[in-house]
Amino acid sequence: NLMNANLVNANLVNANISWANLEGAILKGADLRYVNLENTNLKNSNLEGANLVNAKLINVNLSNSNLKDASLFDADLKNANLENSILDDAWLWYADLSNTNLKKASLILADLRYANLVDANLSMANFKNASLFDAKLMNSNLRNANLEKTNLKHTDFNGTKINGALLCDAELDMDFKLQEWTGEPILEKDCFGVCGGDMLIVKDACGVCGGNSMPNTGNCDCLGIPNGSAIIDACGFCGGDGDGNDCNNNGILDLCEDYSADSLINSNKINTEKNILDVVRLVESIVNQKSLD
Repeated sequence: NLMNANLVNANLVNANISWANLEGAILKGADLRYVNLENTNLKNSNLEGANLVNAKLINVNLSNSNLKDASLFDADLKNANLENSILDDAWLWYADLSNTNLKKASLILADLRYANLVDANLSMANFKNASLFDAKLMNSNLRNANLEKTNLKHTDFNGTKINGALLCDAELDMDFKLQEWTGEPILEKDCFGVCGGDMLIVKDACGVCGGNSMPNTGNCDCLGIPNGSAIIDACGFCGGDGDGNDCNNNGILDLCEDYSADSLINSNKINTEKNILDVVRLVESIVNQKSLD
């Protein structure tokens, strides 16, 4: 029982670890070339960067495991459980993944050239930017899998279920349409550039997805004219020609109007102060007169 064992960078070349319990084990960077891991439990294990070239992994449980950047060249993974596992950027040339469960697995940028995926469960797996060049996918399940920008040239899809699979920008050859696969894959992006998105959303007159052709949106000018040339002038009017000197067109420069207004306010302030001073002096005069009487 090697559950949760720490085997970082361990040298296990040609070792026989079949039927072992390595659940949660850390085998990051380990050398596992030609190792026998048949029927081994590696659930939730960390095998990032591990070397598993020519390893025997038949019936192994690798669900929820991390195999990012692992080398699995010519590895035997028949009947293995890799559900929810991470195989991003993994090297899987000639690997035997027949009848393997890769449901919801992440294989972004993984290299699966010449791999055998016959009868494999690949539903909802993410193969974005991966290579499946000349791979065998006969009778596999690719429902709702992500194959965007994936190299699918010379891939054998005969008997494969690909309903809902995302194939936007995938590299396909003429043989793809001639093969006998079933289902309806998604080949087009929606208005926002999302593969398999809402195809009912369209661009408005201004070129804005789902927009309402509002002024100053997309390619519309301030009048709402597509590719128009109207702009807001210095006076704040759309399509106007004001330079900001006389925005109310009364023949008086705005700068002068501002000065006149300030002068009037200051003048009224001064006159008000003088009137108050006169009243104070009058009251004082009356009071002084009564005192003399």
